[in-house]
Amino acid sequence: NECHSTLAWKPALFDHAAIVSGCAQCHDGVRSTGKNANHIPTDMVCEACHSTVTFKPVVTVDHAHVLGTCSSCHNGTRATGMNVGHVPTTAECNECHSTLAWKPAL
Repeated sequence: NECHSTLAWKPALFDHAAIVSGCAQCHDGVRSTGKNANHIPTDMVCEACHSTVTFKPVVTVDHAHVLGTCSSCHNGTRATGMNVGHVPTTAECNECHSTLAWKPAL
């Protein structure tokens, strides 16, 4: 009766208060909801950016652990991308910018 009620099997409740690591052991997309299709591709563990209180990121993105290209996130929708005054280019962001700051561009 700690997770389920006598009225229904679902929804099950789980107290995450004591959980401080190992989120992906349950949140793997099979046992419980995992990363969604729009999640930043990363090799970091969930708890590096999320807390058990909120699933919204609690820190800024550690770009050293992001997988893929800059523009896969920095497209103007998911994260800030090229503004209207940007030099027209098909080059990846990191050709001119660093992960420490957009400016100064190289």
